[in-house]
Amino acid sequence: MWYDNLTVVCRGRLSPYPLFVLLIFINMKYIISEGRLDDIMKKYLDSFLLNKDVIDNQAGIAVYDDEENYLEYFPRKRELFILNEFLDEFETMFGLTRNEAIKFIRNWFENEFYVKVQIAG
Repeated sequence: MWYDNLTVVCRGRLSPYPLFVLLIFINMKYIISEGRLDDIMKKYLDSFLLNKDVIDNQAGIAVYDDEENYLEYFPRKRELFILNEFLDEFETMFGLTRNEAIKFIRNWFENEFYVKVQIAG
């Protein structure tokens, strides 16, 4: 195996149990509360917005860059369209179902742009 000759330094001494120490680091899991996860997802969306262009006028709201329209809001029907690839990435990154991701992005969008969304997807 690749780790047979691996040596791990612990507190300035060579550890006689390098594999054990290595496995501890590999198998570490973090427990994140639901509230903390919500904060992380909100910060992710906030930072995502910083790197995009935004049009906000009477015709609607669009969050886009040179390649894609990620979010489009139409105030007449109160519809929010979310780009599928963006939604897939958000789901995968945070381990959400499609409905959970849509609901979270919808709530974030409403709070960020002070609009009401009836239909999202």
